[in-house]
Amino acid sequence: MKSTDQTIVEDIRQGGNEGLIEIYKLYRSEFFSWSQRQFSLDDAASADLFQDTIISLRKNIVKGKLTHLSSSLKTYLFAIGKHLALSRLRRDSKTVLSDDLLKLQLSEDFITDAPLKNREKKKYISQILQELGEPCYSILRLYYYENFSMESIARYLDYKNENVVKSQKLRCIKTLKERVSDHKVNFED
Repeated sequence: MKSTDQTIVEDIRQGGNEGLIEIYKLYRSEFFSWSQRQFSLDDAASADLFQDTIISLRKNIVKGKLTHLSSSLKTYLFAIGKHLALSRLRRDSKTVLSDDLLKLQLSEDFITDAPLKNREKKKYISQILQELGEPCYSILRLYYYENFSMESIARYLDYKNENVVKSQKLRCIKTLKERVSDHKVNFED
């Protein structure tokens, strides 16, 4: 017989493990599917996220932050998971771009007069992307470097839908092209 949500919370509050075991049985598989679909996580990242979510849930219960459920335990658990996933993605998006900067699909519109060496190109593109600021920096990084879908970017950056992200991405690319062409940079070796 399945325990009620409040019974699970009470078991965890009293230091029992049965409630945590029940949560694992009830929600682990669904949480993995959800986190992989929502945030494009692999199995290992989903497992880490689930473990951290369970730890946060337990802390909230033990510290008295969660005394009475106003929603289902599943909803509360997934909300914690969403918060943790978004926090990680935001933190990761603030990291400096790696040597993969040239993965950005630069079109022939970027080709002008003075050629630059590969290292100079990377440095220059990195500088321009950072100067573009938000949301362009995050959108272009997530799309080109992290291979996020437009739908995933919309969810991650809290846009209304993927069409809004597509429009913003096009404006960002246009601005990027203008800045590059203003400096007459040749992206061919």
